[in-house]
Amino acid sequence: MNMVHFNLELIWLSQASPHVDLVFVHGYGGNPETTWHDESTGKIWIKDEEFVTRIRRPIRIFSFSYNGDVDSNLSSSSPAFHASDLLCCLEQALERSTGRPLIFIAHGFGGIIVKKAIQLCFMTSAYPQTKNALAGVTFFGTPHTDTDSEALLQAVRGTADAFGSEDGARGEDIREYVSIASRINATFISCKPSYLKTLSFWEKLPSKSIGPSSNMHGRPIVSLQCQKEKLQGNTDHIIECSHEELPRFSSVFSDRFIQFMEIFSPFLVDTLSERTVTTIPTLFPRPPSEIRESRLPIADPGIRKPGPIVKPRRRFWNKSDDGRQSPERRKRDKEDKASRDQFLQSLRGWSESNYGNEIFVAAGTCEWYKDGPIYKNWLTDPNCGTLFYIGAPGHGKSHLARAIFTHLKSSKPDDIVMGYFCQKGEERPAIWEYFTWKLIKEWPGWFTHVPVQFRRTVDGTNHRLDSSAYTEIWTSFMKACSPRTIYLIVDGLEQTPPANFIKFFALIEQLRKPVVLGSENRSNSILETPTKVKLVITSRWTDATFTASSTTSRCSLLNDDIKKDISLYLNKRFLTISNSRPKMVDEDLVRRVKERIIQKAGTYWLFAKLAADEIESSSALNSFQEPREDYIPMELARLYERKMLPLLQSANNSERHLRTVLTLIASKDNSDILTFSIKQLESFIQCIYGQDDMPVESLAKSIQTFCGDLFWVSPIDSIVYSVHASVRDHLSKYLTMEHRQINMVFICLKYLLQDSFRAPLPLSLRNRTAPFYPFAAQSWIIYLAELDTLSPHLVPLLQTFLSIDCHQYRTWLHWKSLPFEEEIGKTAVITEDPIMVMVREGCLAVIQHFFPSSAVPRASWKSKFELWARHMPFSNIQSPKLLGGQWPNIRGLHEQTVLMAAALSGNPALVEHILQWNVDINARDDGGRTALMLCLTSDRLMGSEDVSKRVDVYAVIELLLLHGINPRMSEHYGITPLHVVCVRGRLDLAQLLLRFNAPINVTDIWGFTPLERAYSIGNTQIIEILIGHGADVEAWMLGGEPPLARCIYDGKLDMFKAFLPFADINQATMLGFAPIHLASDGADRI
Repeated sequence: MNMVHFNLELIWLSQASPHVDLVFVHGYGGNPETTWHDESTGKIWIKDEEFVTRIRRPIRIFSFSYNGDVDSNLSSSSPAFHASDLLCCLEQALERSTGRPLIFIAHGFGGIIVKKAIQLCFMTSAYPQTKNALAGVTFFGTPHTDTDSEALLQAVRGTADAFGSEDGARGEDIREYVSIASRINATFISCKPSYLKTLSFWEKLPSKSIGPSSNMHGRPIVSLQCQKEKLQGNTDHIIECSHEELPRFSSVFSDRFIQFMEIFSPFLVDTLSERTVTTIPTLFPRPPSEIRESRLPIADPGIRKPGPIVKPRRRFWNKSDDGRQSPERRKRDKEDKASRDQFLQSLRGWSESNYGNEIFVAAGTCEWYKDGPIYKNWLTDPNCGTLFYIGAPGHGKSHLARAIFTHLKSSKPDDIVMGYFCQKGEERPAIWEYFTWKLIKEWPGWFTHVPVQFRRTVDGTNHRLDSSAYTEIWTSFMKACSPRTIYLIVDGLEQTPPANFIKFFALIEQLRKPVVLGSENRSNSILETPTKVKLVITSRWTDATFTASSTTSRCSLLNDDIKKDISLYLNKRFLTISNSRPKMVDEDLVRRVKERIIQKAGTYWLFAKLAADEIESSSALNSFQEPREDYIPMELARLYERKMLPLLQSANNSERHLRTVLTLIASKDNSDILTFSIKQLESFIQCIYGQDDMPVESLAKSIQTFCGDLFWVSPIDSIVYSVHASVRDHLSKYLTMEHRQINMVFICLKYLLQDSFRAPLPLSLRNRTAPFYPFAAQSWIIYLAELDTLSPHLVPLLQTFLSIDCHQYRTWLHWKSLPFEEEIGKTAVITEDPIMVMVREGCLAVIQHFFPSSAVPRASWKSKFELWARHMPFSNIQSPKLLGGQWPNIRGLHEQTVLMAAALSGNPALVEHILQWNVDINARDDGGRTALMLCLTSDRLMGSEDVSKRVDVYAVIELLLLHGINPRMSEHYGITPLHVVCVRGRLDLAQLLLRFNAPINVTDIWGFTPLERAYSIGNTQIIEILIGHGADVEAWMLGGEPPLARCIYDGKLDMFKAFLPFADINQATMLGFAPIHLASDGADRI
């Protein structure tokens, strides 16, 4: 039989000096990897940072493992055997770090082992450290009954059925164990000291591991009948779960974990407040080398196990307690403590918010950095000392800093790990004050290495120590104590004045210089490794950040990683929300709301958190609704309000430039993802206010100072970005849609009409001297086309700009023709009347203002004309007499008329307005195309994406047909409108043209009919419509094949079915092959 080895594993060590030791003992049928493990999330909560940090106290966690096989443990000697091993391990662990309380947490019959261990502590003197440290026990489903009762018997039998072998345990073994367990319980009740607090959790549901054939099926394994009312200092709590689920938690948001923490936290506070642990001197001190190398417990030297079980926290931690100090020594220690306390009190300037404890990192998020090559290289490469993580505000940089800090403090117990989270408004963040205070607070002995000239008091006359003082203090620490590595994590330093960056990094560089060790740390045989100072900075993009990180490792927060973290966070939050609601709630609604929030949150953590909080609150009030498209969490909207409104309403003249910039951003269409650069904005401000009235400080600095939480400026390309789309959405709500459109037209025209643009500028020169020009030149006409009415503020600008004699207008036309004309060296610009440009771009408000329509209404005849068009042949239709005035005789490029330009705009209202004038509706351009043909052949209008919400091609075509345009007219190549819609695949337009008797069997100059054009794109619906309106299906197609034969050759079964009812099935090809011959020749054919 192989020897079973037991051990006590250190699995968690807080960075701060621990206040309490927690020892976890699994139950029968389990082990440390399964008992505390939740299968749904894969989390072992006693090892998980997110769960452990919820305890809110510096702790040290041990996990005791033993042979948990049920059948092997059903003997009278088993509990004592395991308890002895547990105590041996604990004694070796506790004698190195005495003076802190000890709390056991046990599951199932692991609690019997703990009770036996406590009994042995008080029955023998072999375990003084454990006895002295005992403070409390938490039981998960451990029976307390001290009689050989039926409830205890059922508990043992249920454990054997659920977690034992398939053969089952023998009845006499179960009876034997029940007897010894009841005696251990009785002895525990009698020997339990009054200060030992106990906490008991009981399951309410049956175990899922017990089959229906067992007598225990449908019953809890350890029922409430196993409790003991006379157990003093114990409190009982019933949990709605099974026995195996009692010690497992899926998430910190789960109801059971929240319930557990609500019970365990007060229990921990009461236990620690009532239990003071004295220091027990080591009776038989051993050489330090043996302590460092030995495992717990001391095992057979021939058997090697990987890794130490318990190891000292840091290599320089050499703490000893001697209760036999002389009075002089105690007096000196008391004086040193008073001096140390005064020095610590003199270090100030920070608050609890700088600790970062309020930053919550959801389980499973912010872990991507661990696998990143930059982070791995930073950890291992001695030459890589500083690592920057840079991201936009609200994108999780502080979460990342907290995650790195938590990870390092748990994975690097031998090193110093400290973090500081700067807050906005700190003129001089007390980073080194806090680090020094924290260091001495954790290791009081280090105070002796603070140079005497820097030991301060709290009399209020002392000024803050400068950087050189902290350089000497920390150099003294490293010289005397020789720590291996110091990890510093600093977040938000960019929110403070830029000078802090310079001072902070200057001090870091001083600390990284080689340190000459003191004589007490020198060794002739051991080569001392110099202390490495590793630094992580999480920051927004600023000029100071960009400069400081230019010579170090730098990593931008990737959008994909942030989105995955936010998606995981919201999935867990919505799972909690869904589980807390009644089952009759529509799960599909919950899923849609979750997907909407994930999509809208994007990479913005603040949106995700506040939205989840708001939905969770409304869900508790039974008000669960799908958010609107423009949804912004109320708390986030209030935050935006506090940031934006004071600036927009401020009467401070020095802030007017920034208000103008915000107005420009607010006026932009939110669907437009184009962003502005600082150069563009400065060029725009100079146009509005003049060169002599530019802001004193840079615009980038003003944005960072006044609205740095809403916008950020990239130091790489100086582009201004909003932190989230909701910022622009909220900003736009201060202006109506019409107001925003008028603003943009006014701004752009004001810029374009500057004297500097009276002559065209070369492209390279314009980008440097007029960076705002491309946006203004492109946007003014887009926003002008969206206006319903023309504002009086725009009329003078338009009258000046829209003139052939206006040099700025000619410059704009020149810009439209670039870059093609610069490439060929052409300088002349073909000009056309500005009215044609306005019509073609769909600027209805401009046309209605300068060319008002006839006062005679035309709706009455329009309805009659549409009725006639439905019931009379097209050849007999007479166009009604136009009642409007004569439109100015204007021709544009390619001899296009105003009606053609209106049709190309795709705006039905504009076409209607032009048709109220006396215009030639069937006029042709230089290519023989009518307004109808131009509209149908326009890639801009007939493409898959409309350029404007006002574009409605169907309405324009219908309007032209109703007003008498001839659908039979072809252009110079014989192409008719029906040819075009067949190629475009527009079934709706084909039906519309056929309703107005468009010719079907006409061919173009290449011999193609509309039917063949529809066949070439494979649109069976149009084929069926054309055949239904009389298309000749027996005409041979171009290439010499009948339609059915062509379908067989091309392998188009759907087309074959469309032609078959109308075509001759026996019509042979030129070579004499009938369709039946072709169809049977080859498996790849019909």
